[in-house]
Amino acid sequence: FQAEDGIRDCLLSRGLGDVYKRQVFRFSVVIPNASHIGCVTQAAVEPVLPKTTNIFTNLIKKSGFENNTSFMAVDLRSNKFIGRHNEKLRLPIASVTKMVTACYYLSNNYKLDRFKTELFIDGVIEDNILHGDLYLKGYGDPTLKTDDLSLFIDSVKNLGVTEVHGSLFYDNSYLPDINYINRNQLPQYAYNPGMGAINLNENRILFEWKRLEKAKYKTSLTAPGLKNIAQVTNITMDLENYKGPVYNYELDETKFKERWSVNRRILGKKGSRWLPVRESSYYATEALKQLLVDRGIEITSISRKKVSEKSRLLCTHYSVDNKIILKSALKYSKNMVTESLGLFTSRPVSYTHLRAHETRGNL
Repeated sequence: FQAEDGIRDCLLSRGLGDVYKRQVFRFSVVIPNASHIGCVTQAAVEPVLPKTTNIFTNLIKKSGFENNTSFMAVDLRSNKFIGRHNEKLRLPIASVTKMVTACYYLSNNYKLDRFKTELFIDGVIEDNILHGDLYLKGYGDPTLKTDDLSLFIDSVKNLGVTEVHGSLFYDNSYLPDINYINRNQLPQYAYNPGMGAINLNENRILFEWKRLEKAKYKTSLTAPGLKNIAQVTNITMDLENYKGPVYNYELDETKFKERWSVNRRILGKKGSRWLPVRESSYYATEALKQLLVDRGIEITSISRKKVSEKSRLLCTHYSVDNKIILKSALKYSKNMVTESLGLFTSRPVSYTHLRAHETRGNL
């Protein structure tokens, strides 16, 4: 079972149903010294084996899923089969591929311990007014949460600033912005958000609704934390979708606007669900802006710009150890986190390839 919010733990998951509707692929991965890391090469599973009866087969038959379940388990120390059932049945590989991304990440990032996100300041402060700008710069941290933004807010508050006569810029130049993991999925699946250099809450926004009276609802879209809740204004929801899919979605990439529409008839008395965010860098910066205002620091403008050379570093937020992040991503099958680690790992190769093409004049 895979919950739609990408969390396997039954206590943490919002339980929004099975979401694996992917294409079927057949491939093999050969990893050196597989016996030491728990992987089986294709050569170990090719021979035709005699039928075996085991406790797993009996359980599967009793469950009623005998015809659409497939598995094979091997003891790598002895190279003996523990159990198998219908092993030649082709099924979507789904989260199994996260192991390939994990191996790729571990093989290429042995020196990197933690992700960082930085806040820079540029300008002068007079009478509690910053005559200048703030810059939020990210390096691909997939675990940044709403409550983590408090570090940046406190650093500005400690300067005595109550108003910013400038802009809050975001610098997402370290990684490319990607709006979807897979464009072929339905838009409302929370496991299929965008990602980039700046991420927040695994790039999900919480949609909540409560019926006030017949056909009238109170709704909200927020970036919630345990201590802070940010109201986000660039993502909107209406309940006027009476035709077509349950959810309709439009993305205006030029204005960073995300518009959702849902049929109110499917909403119960009250409820909530996570929805994916596609403009992750803008989303995180918008949440920071709203929290700054909530804490008494007036700032109005958000824009994209690289950090100014004359600006100075105000504070840095560090993630937990990246191996802990990776272990959690595999345990709870977190698509966005795993894909972000893959994107981060690909950066040196991608940028080297890009520079090579630019040098040859092919771009």
